[in-house]
Amino acid sequence: MHSAILLFSLLCLQAQPKPLQVLYVTGGGYHDYTTQEIILREGLSARANITWTTWKGKKTKAGVPELFLTKDWAAGYDVVIYNGCLEDIEEGAEKTVAQIVKEHQDAGVGVVVIHCAMHTYRKDLSGEWEKLTGIHSVRHGPHFPYVVRKLRDHPILVGVPNEWETPKGELYHTKVIENTTPLAEGYKKDDPKVARQVNIWVSTHGSTRTFGTTIGHHNETMEVPIYLDVVARGMLWSADKLNDDGTPKEGYTPKK
Repeated sequence: MHSAILLFSLLCLQAQPKPLQVLYVTGGGYHDYTTQEIILREGLSARANITWTTWKGKKTKAGVPELFLTKDWAAGYDVVIYNGCLEDIEEGAEKTVAQIVKEHQDAGVGVVVIHCAMHTYRKDLSGEWEKLTGIHSVRHGPHFPYVVRKLRDHPILVGVPNEWETPKGELYHTKVIENTTPLAEGYKKDDPKVARQVNIWVSTHGSTRTFGTTIGHHNETMEVPIYLDVVARGMLWSADKLNDDGTPKEGYTPKK
């Protein structure tokens, strides 16, 4: 009898999936990335079962993180989250960027891109990086709080109001590219002269599922529960671990 109970317990333990394996890539200027790492780690871990690995190391002379020189660097991860401003690469490094994107696809890893990740590798003439991010963006407007307006229903946006306002903001100028579905847009309240810009979306590039948002310049905005809810669900969606009702799939709910 005891042996049967032990066997049943072992089988139950084996059936439980591992926590979501997340690689968090950060670094660069213009933002408080030290604090934002804490905000996102704590906020997302309160919403999903995650094991974290952080990279904030050195770049090569060409401007590419040394991480990407390691063979099979994405193996073993479910999601790569990019929240950094790695800026430009030197001309002629397009093949390197294309190989970085290919590694995501070969590893079958989901992607989350936040804010300045869209302005990373702006000298990449191949366009491969923006195929991964799902959006074209090379500039932004001045700082002001803005309204985030939902464009459609989606599991990532379950429970999110049709409109909510950021406490602070930096509205990126964006252009949707092929295989991208806009989920929300931002606009300046009571100022129709400021063009509305897509600021939350999902996209696919080959086997890669990407969740992206340009919201996230200020720590105060990242700390808003709605923001953390959306990014957590976007992360789960990118790894195909999100149910249609917006809840994590079995085994990926946060640890108590």
